[in-house]
Order: sequence, then C-alpha cells, then structure tokens
Amino acid sequence: MAELTVEALRKRGVEKIRVINRTPERAHEMAKRWDAEFASFEFIQQAICDADILISSTGAPHILVTSEMVRESMQTRAHRPLVLIDIAVPRDIDPDVVNIPYVKLFDMDSLNARLEDSLTSRMNEVPHVKEILEEEAHEFRQFLHSLEMLPILIDIRQQAEAIRAAELEKTLRRMPDLTDIERERIEVLTLSLVKKILDTPTRRLRNESTRQHMPQYMPDKISRKPQVKSLH
Repeated sequence: MAELTVEALRKRGVEKIRVINRTPERAHEMAKRWDAEFASFEFIQQAICDADILISSTGAPHILVTSEMVRESMQTRAHRPLVLIDIAVPRDIDPDVVNIPYVKLFDMDSLNARLEDSLTSRMNEVPHVKEILEEEAHEFRQFLHSLEMLPILIDIRQQAEAIRAAELEKTLRRMPDLTDIERERIEVLTLSLVKKILDTPTRRLRNESTRQHMPQYMPDKISRKPQVKSLH
C-alpha cells in the first residue's frame, strides 16, 4: 500500500515526499526508487510538524500516531492545516485527532462511507442517463429515416432552383437597364422566396419520414415481388 501511495502521489505531481519506515533500509530503498526523502521512525514527530498530508499504511497492531503527538505538532504549525489519511487495518492513527483544530482525518471507515455515497449518487443518476440515451437514440433513428427522404428533398430543391433561375433570367432580360446592384438584389429576393416557400413542405417531409406511410412519398421506389423459378 505504501508503494502504491508513493507511486500515485508522484504521478500526480507531488514534488516533496518523505518516506518513513521502521526499517531504515526499506525506507531508503523506496525513497531512492521514487526520488523521495527518507527517514527512520524516530523522526515521526518532526515529520508530522513538517508535512501537509500524512498517509499511514503499516502492519502494526496498535496506534502509531497518537492524538498527543498530533496536538504537540500542531502547536508549531501556526494554524497550518494537516490532513491525515489512515489506510491501515487496524488503524495507525488515533481517531481522536479529529477533535484537534485544523486537523482532518480520513480513515478506511470514512473513505468507505464516501465511496458508498458516491456509488449511491451514481446509481440514482442511472434512470436519468437511460432517459437521455433513449432520447438520443430516438433522435438518431429519426435522422436515419430522414436520410431516405433526402433524394426527394434534393430533387424538390433542384426543381425549384431551376424554375427560379429560368424565371429570373426571363425577368432580367426584360429589364436591361437594371444596374448590377439591382440585379443582385432581385436574385437575393428570389432565393429568399424559394427558401421560405420550401421550408414548410421540407419540414413536413422530414417528419413524415418516420411514419409507416413514408413510401407513398417516394413514387420512384417500386415494390417488386421476388421472382421464383422452378427447376424441373
């Protein structure tokens, strides 16, 4: 656990790490591997004074960091907060430290409670997530159906554009004295008219694309029965 803790801290950008072990050789080995400082267990009191976060994970059968040790260390910190994280089972840190000002303790019980609360809140969001997925899936199915109507929409717009362009050309031929700006304004006007005229039927066709009678709008698609030949 200590190895994983040091690795996680280093990967998340923590620059100054001090490793303390009851066996100095093991502390030195781990500190060297992760470019950290190391100290023997006799310096635990000083370590509490210096640290912003203390993470404890040992196999000791009894409390190693007492409330008296923490209280004494806090007297030298000038109200600088201290976070204690106890991931040992049984616990390494006296739970009474929560009564000391500017000290925050996280142990396995509190971490497990937070995990359960997080899982509960996530599970409560599942119905909402399903609803979102169903809405998105429905919209996507509608989009796929609308693609079948796309050739018809393109054909309608092409025909409308051809009519517009032909009528515009005839009109402009009859009005040779128009300036370039006036010609451009007339063309913009015809484009706007065609767009507005086609807007409602285009929307209607897209909506109809999701209904059963959609093939009625597609006369070019002929339903053919498969031909079966008998071999004798």
